[in-house]
Formats: sequence, structure tokens, C-alpha cells
Amino acid sequence: MAELLARAQQELGGPLLGTKFLYDARQMFAATREIERSVSEPGTTLYVGFQRAEKLDGEARIYRDLTRQGVEVIAFGTGAPAEVSRVRWVRLPENHEALANQWFLVTETPEPIAFVGFETSPPDRIGEGGATDPSRTWAGFVTDDPRLVGAIAGYLQGVSDREAPPALDDHDVARSTMLLVATDDGVDPAYAACRRAGLEVARREGAAVVLYDRSSESYLVDPYESGPWTSQNHGPAGKTLLTPNELVRLGRRYLADQVAEGRAQGLQVGAWLARGTGPAAMADACERLQVQRAILPGKLARPSLRDRVLGRTLADFQARVPAKITLVNDDSVLAQSDQIDLPGPPVPIRRPGSAEPPAMQPSRASATLPGQPPRMR
Repeated sequence: MAELLARAQQELGGPLLGTKFLYDARQMFAATREIERSVSEPGTTLYVGFQRAEKLDGEARIYRDLTRQGVEVIAFGTGAPAEVSRVRWVRLPENHEALANQWFLVTETPEPIAFVGFETSPPDRIGEGGATDPSRTWAGFVTDDPRLVGAIAGYLQGVSDREAPPALDDHDVARSTMLLVATDDGVDPAYAACRRAGLEVARREGAAVVLYDRSSESYLVDPYESGPWTSQNHGPAGKTLLTPNELVRLGRRYLADQVAEGRAQGLQVGAWLARGTGPAAMADACERLQVQRAILPGKLARPSLRDRVLGRTLADFQARVPAKITLVNDDSVLAQSDQIDLPGPPVPIRRPGSAEPPAMQPSRASATLPGQPPRMR
């Protein structure tokens, strides 16, 4: 333990703050209960080390209640527990020295806090019996230093992604049920309507959802973090769906709240930050995540001059995005994109391997979505 903290202090660039050493199992047990009580907020991610699967079985009620409140619980240990609804179990090989095999509770929200207890018992007693058993000994610490808490959380997230890649449900979700739902940072009501409709579609069809944040689109700025203890090592690097905990660390609290909103409805929801801009960035996300259907705001059918110049019209999205597109109007009414009249000059779309498209008739000057009256000419 001392070696771990010394290395952390060196790599984090300064003395650790708010860190207390613990050696009494009763104090450690009290710390774990306090952390459990503090993480009832939806969208929170809690990393829990049980050492062995049967320990989770004994705590099933507590963690079942937390997941029902919208807390993401990622649990670690050897063996396989009995089913605990929505707890993500990371099965580990036996290793008495590895951090992931210890007793711990770590979370970054609502406040950063980490408890880690290293068992110093004889090898034949490690993980056996209750934590307060006199034959078991411990050396641990509790800290609220955000640098250290973030580093430990990042390390555990990396272990969980490597040992137990996240499923989008308690069972494998069929690829045809993956929905991409466009969203933003809360500025544009069109994306709020799109998000509401998308979550309703997911609820009705039993689909998994990736909330695709278009507010992160940029030609120059990468929305993912970089530097020590972040994407270059353990943090999110744009390869998998983001959890609320990771989104908070990336400064995307609004998106963490949106993911939590969907999960509170019992849906399987993750988030993706757009890398790049327009149709190309969305196409990349669809290919990586094997999205079959994209739900987008109807305003794409009425592009501004800027969007037309930059190639961000509905026709451009149709030509690039390898998924069926459904549009949503401001009243959250759905329409298939091929039922929408596109403004401006006709743009024939030819997909690979298809025949030449038939000649197109001149389109109307404005688009009409369900629930909206036709525009006067």
C-alpha cells in the first residue's frame, strides 16, 4: 500500500491531500457503508471490490437497490456470483497483490472518494470469512484527493473494459436494436425533442441507445481528454461508449444527466462524443458501434445556407451514414427520411452496388414533417 501511494504521489505531481490510513476493519466497514449511502444519485458509477463472488451475494440487496436508483455498479472479484440485477461483474484471476483484487469502494460523483483496503492476512485466510474476523488483518486508506480518486477509477475502468467488456444489457443485445439518437448540450429544443422520441422508440422496441452528442463536433478540438491518467493510459479514448462517470470527468455533466435520464427509465444507454463534424463523424460512430438506425431532428430536412455549403444536409447524411434514418419534428413525431421532401435541388443518392438512380422530379422548396402544416409558397 505504501509503495502504491508513494508512486501515485510522484506521478500525480505533489503531496496527496485528504488521505487517511486505516488499519481497523471496523473503521473500514463503516467507511464502505458511508460511501454506499452517498451514491444514490442516478448517473453515478461505483467501483466495488469484493475479493470473492460470494461476498457480493451477501450484499445483493444493497447493490440491487443502488442499481434500481440508476447507479452503475461495477464489481470485481474471483468466481461467479448469483445473478444480481444490472451489477456488472468483472471476474478476476486469483492475485493477492493486484489492486483490483482488494476490498474497495471508489466513486467520483457526487464527490470524489475512494476507500481501499489491502488484506495482509496469511495466504490461507485471504478472502475467507467476514472482514472483521480477528484472523484477518488489513492496511488501507480513504482519500478525497480528486487526482488520486480519478487515477484509481481510471485504472479500475480499464481493468473492467479489458476483463469484462460492457454489454448493453443483462444479455447480448441484437445488433439490429442499436439506436443512435442525436442530442446536444441542451441549447437547441429540436435535439431535446429528438432525444425524447428516441428514448420512447428504445423503450417500445427494447433497443439499446447511444446518445450521440453533436455539440462536441469540431474541426480542430478532440473532445476526449489527454495526458497522465487519462485517455493515454486508462481514461476514455473514443473507442467505447461513455458512462456517466466518464462524462463528468470529461466536463460533460449535461450528457451524463441525459444518460442517467434514459437509464432511470430502465433503458440501456451510453454516450458518444462526435469526433470531427457532420455526416463523416456520424458515419464513423455508426460503423464503430454497429448502429442500425439513427434518429435525427427534422431540422436536417430544412438546412441553413451554412449547412448546405458545409455538406450537412439530410441528403448528405443519407449518403454517408450506414444506418436507416428516422426524423423527429419539434413535437417528437417520427417520420422516415425517405418520406420527407428535401429542399433545394434534387440530389440523387447512389449507394455502392446499386443501379443508377432514376431521374428525380424537382422537389418542393420546403420540407413537411408529420404534425406540421405545409408552408405557403
